[in-house]
Amino acid sequence: MRIVFPTALLAGLMIAVVGCAPAQAAAWPEVPTPPGARVQVVAGDMSLNGRPCRVLRVDSDIAADEVLDFYRRRFGSNVAVEHRMADKRILATRQADFFTTVQIRPTGERSAETTVMTARMLPQPVQSAASNETERLLPTDTAIVSNLQARDAGRRSLTVVGINKHAVQANRDHLVAALRARGFEVRSESSAANTAGSIWVLLVANGEEVILSISDAGAYRAILINRAQVQS
Repeated sequence: MRIVFPTALLAGLMIAVVGCAPAQAAAWPEVPTPPGARVQVVAGDMSLNGRPCRVLRVDSDIAADEVLDFYRRRFGSNVAVEHRMADKRILATRQADFFTTVQIRPTGERSAETTVMTARMLPQPVQSAASNETERLLPTDTAIVSNLQARDAGRRSLTVVGINKHAVQANRDHLVAALRARGFEVRSESSAANTAGSIWVLLVANGEEVILSISDAGAYRAILINRAQVQS
């Protein structure tokens, strides 16, 4: 089974696999920013759940409410979503084949940090061979929560997150065996590996490293597979 949960923004999520395809080229729409704001590209070549996207960070020397008003005016009647989450405000809009999400967080009385993620809405998601292979590593009856691919300074990476109801140790043994069959060796393992609560394992192969993180999540187990090229 496959379950994809809606995601407002994943800029804070670990971006991590060898061989993942670059995000499909697209003429990204211009993202409006408040006057005097400082813009930084967090991820310019990324794929989330098979859809090309990019993430920007915008720092403004005005209050968060003023930033919110700025984007309300710019998006106008095209605002598809407006939501409050703790101290953050989230706006979303669609422009042609692109869906843009804006998350505004106050950093002071007269300053705010805005994270902008724009995704291209393809008719069908496109995933790389590495992404499909990584999902196949997971035990049966695992639901895929997210699949994030990125390229940073030429370094390709991939993070797949899934959940299932298998035991922590059973998940660990299945994944380690599957990776060993592909030539990976265990380099280190967390001291908590013999407990039921969580396991962390680092495996390496030619030019690639894999981090497995498996932990209890209530009635489920959460599995994170992070694959990345090793920088020489």
